[in-house]
Amino acid sequence: MFSQDQDKYADVIITTTDGSEIEGRLLCGMSGLIDSALNTDHQFVQLKDQHNDTSFIAKTYIARLAPKKSAHQTMPVLNVNMGKAGNWSEILGVDRNSTPEEVKQAYHNLAKAYHPDMFSIDMPLEIKNYASTMLSRFNVAYEQYKSFGQAA
Repeated sequence: MFSQDQDKYADVIITTTDGSEIEGRLLCGMSGLIDSALNTDHQFVQLKDQHNDTSFIAKTYIARLAPKKSAHQTMPVLNVNMGKAGNWSEILGVDRNSTPEEVKQAYHNLAKAYHPDMFSIDMPLEIKNYASTMLSRFNVAYEQYKSFGQAA
């Protein structure tokens, strides 16, 4: 499927059509998004259990799939440098001397990762709202770069 170096997993709880629950780490490919695992032409998803043993589950056997939340986690851990308001380079996670192509690539990567449509339907509203807020912040930072950053 994908090389082991690029595979990303998501901790999930799967409720099956017979009502049983399965916890494990769902293979999500390079994106790390649960939707990526489900929206393929493959009939099965790959799941690793707590012993790192792999099993394959038929998508037709899945009634519900939800991200597993730890007791202390209510929001997803998002790897982004928030930076200072108005500092486009910190918000986009690039150096001020980056090339226009590097800045554009960083912006597009963040916009794709935080676009609210990338989150599953079952995600809590506060997570979708957070993603929307972050996307707005990246949009503003990129517009600041296009207006002022290139001349700096």
